[in-house]
Amino acid sequence: ILDFLKEEDAECVSLSINGLDGITETKNEEAICYRFFPHKTKGEGFALSVLKKKTGIETKNNYRTSSRYLPLEKKMKEFISDYVTAAKEKHFFRYQNSIMFIPAIAEKELDLLASRLKVTHAGTSLGEMKGNTLVPSHELALSVAVNTKNFPCVDVDKQTALRILKGETQFNFDTANGYCLMTYQQIPFAFMKKISNRFNNLYPKGWYIRMGI
Repeated sequence: ILDFLKEEDAECVSLSINGLDGITETKNEEAICYRFFPHKTKGEGFALSVLKKKTGIETKNNYRTSSRYLPLEKKMKEFISDYVTAAKEKHFFRYQNSIMFIPAIAEKELDLLASRLKVTHAGTSLGEMKGNTLVPSHELALSVAVNTKNFPCVDVDKQTALRILKGETQFNFDTANGYCLMTYQQIPFAFMKKISNRFNNLYPKGWYIRMGI
């Protein structure tokens, strides 16, 4: 930090940590660091410093929507609104072939970051549209926002859950054709699709359990 200050003509910003137990402020010449020691705060421990340039031209925060994150049309929003809880509090957008969502209050922040940085992943994937059908994403199965009332839910025992996590497809669940949400002790963990007398396992192949169970 001290070298950076000298090389970039910058300065450290002093923060108020009054009332924040466990954070230690340390100083080395002009460098100010705030340390979160693991034996004093929750977590693995880290440190931070806030820096700003002493001189330079200030830039305005001009928000603009990134072409990589395209907002959904109204009709599509209405179509997918039942897939998540509190849909009015979500911001939905397209990213490549996926429909994603984030909390609505973070929409401007995403636009700002995407306009200046390469964002590798943003939000939770709802799924992909194939024709007039939404193929639900595994991210949705694991999300606390998934609307369990929108899918037939099949609650399974531990051994069956492990078989699903191994990628198996030979099951005889009593459910209607289409996508169903698999749960263990009422906790969602995967999607499957029933087609007549067989099931497609939508659990990611790269995550399959390979060991014997």
